[in-house]
Amino acid sequence: MSRASIVLLVLCSAASYAQHPALRTYGPGTLGSGLLEIAVGTEYASKSGEPFPGAPTSLWKVPSFIARWGAASNVDFEFAWSGKLLGSYADGSRGSDWGDPVVGAVFRAIDEHDGVPALGLRTFVKLPSTSFLPYYLGSDQTDFGFALVGSRHAGCAEMLLDLGLDIVGNPRELGSQDDIYFASAALLIPAGERVKIFLEGYGMTGYKPDDDKLLLRSGVLSQFDSWHVDLYGGVRAAGTNKDFGTAFAASESWSAGLSCSKVFSL
Repeated sequence: MSRASIVLLVLCSAASYAQHPALRTYGPGTLGSGLLEIAVGTEYASKSGEPFPGAPTSLWKVPSFIARWGAASNVDFEFAWSGKLLGSYADGSRGSDWGDPVVGAVFRAIDEHDGVPALGLRTFVKLPSTSFLPYYLGSDQTDFGFALVGSRHAGCAEMLLDLGLDIVGNPRELGSQDDIYFASAALLIPAGERVKIFLEGYGMTGYKPDDDKLLLRSGVLSQFDSWHVDLYGGVRAAGTNKDFGTAFAASESWSAGLSCSKVFSL
């Protein structure tokens, strides 16, 4: 076997783990039956200005938490929580609240084979925990969503794609909602035996004036023994700094985060 073939084999084998807490794009990858992944991290996001008087201009999530459980070889259940939300405001004041929990599931219906991409479905519910007033850090509303998810390998690289719908409650008007269509794509490229780089785009559109947005994100996914450590960041490439329901759904000017995760066998 040539040296190039050995290097290629090592790089491809390093790209095998399926879960990526740093990504907004899920894809249909699952942990496997009887496995539990715990991820703890932090994320900071900032806006260039307040979208309306009294709105936060920065948000720090500390700590964020994700638990994924492999209920079957092709089914994962997930509980995610953004932890304590620390907001800063244009007048120098600060506010805080507890983040919303999100419960979701991923079901992979088709495995990747013979050039056919892996395909599946993701569903999720955001439960109302974060208050809209007085700090404008949440919406007091229950949100729902689902997405068609897919993935395909091209050599050592992996491509992920989500196409979905978010049904977002209106914190300003009871019984009102916004339907937001979103698309997210990510490319993961091995950069060493235990390192991958990701490039990601997340776009959304809807019926409200401020729904159209585009985020560009990238980061480094590293593996240290049984731990995964992810460093990532992003910028808003298009759209306004105002969200329909929550403070920083996709309206930040820039963001940066860190996530540490480990998989356990139950």
